[in-house]
Amino acid sequence: MTNFDKFKTYCRKFCVQTRLAVRICLSITAITTFATQAAAQNNPQEIRLDFNDAALSQVLKSIETQSRYTFFYNNDIDVTQSVSAHIASSDINSVVTAVLKGTDIAHRITDNRVVLFVGGG
Repeated sequence: MTNFDKFKTYCRKFCVQTRLAVRICLSITAITTFATQAAAQNNPQEIRLDFNDAALSQVLKSIETQSRYTFFYNNDIDVTQSVSAHIASSDINSVVTAVLKGTDIAHRITDNRVVLFVGGG
């Protein structure tokens, strides 16, 4: 066997080992990425509100920005009314209840939607 044949054999073995290592690294990266995304979706983020006499629309927008929830309401809801809210919680029901305390607005939460309607207290 010539030196050139030995070199070719070495290169083939090296390429096979390198391809295997690259495949393993890519598989580990893909699994880690998917696991991280799944954990992030199942771990609700804490909502922090610190408002004094702010318009309800401003507070609702802040909640939407900090969470995955969207608010729905019709013209019966006065979103210009002033509300105060000082809360930090990952429970959307607690947050919305604190914001709407003292108003005549009630809410219902379904999936990622918060529906506001007149009739609270």
